[in-house]
Amino acid sequence: MENKICPNTRMNNKCKDDDCCIDTYRIYDSCRYQECMSNLRIFLCGDGQEILDASSNVRVKSIKVVWTQITTDEVPFNRGYYEVNIRYYFYIELECCGPNSTITEIQGISMADKTVMLYGGEGNVTTFQSDIFNHFCMIPDCNPINATTSLPKVVVEVVDPISLKLIITEGLCTTYDNPDITLSSIPEQIRCCFQSKFCDFCGSKKLYITIGVFAVVRIERASQLVVPACDYCLPEEPCEIVSPYTDPCSLFKSLEFPIKEFYPSTSPTASSGSFDVRSAEVNAKIR
Repeated sequence: MENKICPNTRMNNKCKDDDCCIDTYRIYDSCRYQECMSNLRIFLCGDGQEILDASSNVRVKSIKVVWTQITTDEVPFNRGYYEVNIRYYFYIELECCGPNSTITEIQGISMADKTVMLYGGEGNVTTFQSDIFNHFCMIPDCNPINATTSLPKVVVEVVDPISLKLIITEGLCTTYDNPDITLSSIPEQIRCCFQSKFCDFCGSKKLYITIGVFAVVRIERASQLVVPACDYCLPEEPCEIVSPYTDPCSLFKSLEFPIKEFYPSTSPTASSGSFDVRSAEVNAKIR
């Protein structure tokens, strides 16, 4: 077999192709969805509820997904298929217009459920791993954290949600309330993100939000794959050394001017990698 020139390696200019067995995750099935989650209750803390009751107008500032609770169950009579239940926890920042036209920010949390069905294959193997800390006197555990069952791994990728609609109600509103989603459904780790305790019936107003979610769900399993290997790869570029003695102005001047931030693309189909003649001309004038 002929030797080849291997890129991105400093160990040897020549190397020999060989097969290498690697341990990785293989994607068995995946799906994407564009979901409109309607009329989700926003739970507020005590101080946030007081600000909401005294405000004349409210708007959504930002929405983040702080956590997803994922459970996986086998589908009966469909071997290899799994029902994936996802509960999203949305951290919502709102702006309230109070007395004397003052704007006050408050935070709340909302939850929504999503269920998908994916193929994840079959497996009846329980995997054990060694203790990475190499404890000499390791005590066996009835529910060891270093053992994985035959259930596949589920990965959820989601972009920042979009606020589509916000509803303010007065008094006890049961039209939009979901009995499966209550304050008791919020884990303690999520409650720690807020400075004060949540309250359910401590105010006169309630908030309900409609959120647009773009997400990708995939199901994976640990697999051993054989791939062609050339050599160990090492980075070619050296690490840039930045010390407290580096001149910040010189470092700033070395940065490229962000022309595209000031001249966004006017074509909806233009890709980020397309060449913009106008930007190039402006860039040339500035330089």
